[in-house]
Amino acid sequence: LVDGRSVLRTRKMEEKALEVYDVIRSIRDPEKPNTLEELDVVTEKCVEVQELGEDEYLIIIKFSPTVPHCSLATLIGENCSILLLPLGLLLLFACVAASFSEVQQDLL
Repeated sequence: LVDGRSVLRTRKMEEKALEVYDVIRSIRDPEKPNTLEELDVVTEKCVEVQELGEDEYLIIIKFSPTVPHCSLATLIGENCSILLLPLGLLLLFACVAASFSEVQQDLL
């Protein structure tokens, strides 16, 4: 019974993380014609869910701007917040060091 609850709780948190990711991945970068997902600004792994209570969660979103000095990082966080507002979640955003992939370099 305890293992069953643990599995159910884990599944709920994974579903919540995917729900959040599905909302933020299609946001377009303010300076480029690409989505945050296409630029690797957000990935599925960047969304962390912590359970605060029954059906109450803290969502932590760690995103990586395409450049370290990105002046629009705040705008990206605000766009995510606005789109996630209807879900009624407690949100925490963290801007982490930029990660440059070959795809990003091609888009610059």
